[in-house]
Amino acid sequence: MTSQRWVWSPAYALLWLVGLVAGCGPTEQAKGETKSNPDVVTPSQHAPLSGTVFGASKDGRAWLIFIDAPRRWGSLDIPPQAHQLCELHQDSGRVAMKWAPGFRHMQYQFNGRWVGNELVGEITGTPGSREDSPVNDSVHLRRVSDAPGEKDVGRSGYYSNVAPRGGEYGGMEFLFIDVSQQPVALVTFYEGSAGPPWAAQDLVPHGDSLRFRLVRDGREDAFEALFRDRAIVLSSQTLALTRQRLNKRATVAEVAHLFWQPGCRDSLRIM
Repeated sequence: MTSQRWVWSPAYALLWLVGLVAGCGPTEQAKGETKSNPDVVTPSQHAPLSGTVFGASKDGRAWLIFIDAPRRWGSLDIPPQAHQLCELHQDSGRVAMKWAPGFRHMQYQFNGRWVGNELVGEITGTPGSREDSPVNDSVHLRRVSDAPGEKDVGRSGYYSNVAPRGGEYGGMEFLFIDVSQQPVALVTFYEGSAGPPWAAQDLVPHGDSLRFRLVRDGREDAFEALFRDRAIVLSSQTLALTRQRLNKRATVAEVAHLFWQPGCRDSLRIM
């Protein structure tokens, strides 16, 4: 296992490709929704839940879920790699999900309901190691877009300057999803290994620049970001962070398909 999220290899390339070609393209329902409104965020009442779902817990931790029911895959983004979605249950508005174990065999589940265009409920994490603590977060997650496709879409993507430092990893990563209604972003700090992902809050785009704040570890920090030639430059006066350049290393789809192994025994089970 690696403590860095993005270390490209032929095995990862094959894994990502298999996930993308498992389906045969968008459903007729999805085509119809796209024609009427390209930024549809409310899932069908009759079809299985699909899309990119994002939100933050009270302490500022980010939760990012990818679900593509027609292609029967999904994942939970927990750096340094995603947890593969194994089970999706839907019944009369209630939703339950279970992901395969990841780093140190940590396993996550969601139980809740659809309320409007939000998933409201609890995410729990059961540790497989004494080094980790159980997770129990109440969350309101909104559907921000469809599940990520194969194409590299504009500024959306995974930006990083994470690198080995004396046998460990240091640096930052920035995962950005550029949707017209409200872009979303996650920031992860590496201090030896990946920390938790933090949600960019009050994110305001203006041309090639972004402004947002992070709430983490009981403190609040303001950030400024500037997109430059497949890179983003981050800075924060309150954090004494000066012009950190993060290069674009992957698409959102590639990150969503970079699962911990062995993952699920079978493809996504929808019940």
